Amino acid sequence: MRRSISESGLVGGWRSLRCCQDKPIVSFPQNAVETRTVAHDILAAETGLMNTITREELKQKLERREEFTLVNCLDEWMFREKRIPGSVRFERAFLKTLDPEGEVIVYCSNPGCTASVLVYHQFVEHGFENVLHYPGGIADWEDGGYPFEGDAVQRKE
Repeated sequence: MRRSISESGLVGGWRSLRCCQDKPIVSFPQNAVETRTVAHDILAAETGLMNTITREELKQKLERREEFTLVNCLDEWMFREKRIPGSVRFERAFLKTLDPEGEVIVYCSNPGCTASVLVYHQFVEHGFENVLHYPGGIADWEDGGYPFEGDAVQRKE
């Protein structure tokens, strides 16, 4: 029997590659609009399965100087520009070096950003027991009028 991979048309807005008896093996979005729609669908589904924290709860933890690790899940440049005070940038090494019983709070830029969702699940899959997701991220923190640290903040001063 001859096996081949062939393009099979759109499946739910995604182009799907099929191999061997029409079973999909790879799916990918056709354009940015589809990517955004799919990302939002994934985020909506995943957010319901995660432990979350609100802006006010996070602010109170910071004010009380509670012990936890606040993880910014954005790339290096974005982290350097603007971040919630006390944040560290996510590095895969944290999965091996942080205490799996310690509290970890992850966030990214805004409610539509999926970076923190992916990092949240990486922590959980590596046995971390107390992981929280701050879905509002930088945008929500800024809406609350709360302070930031980073290069962008220093340039304004």
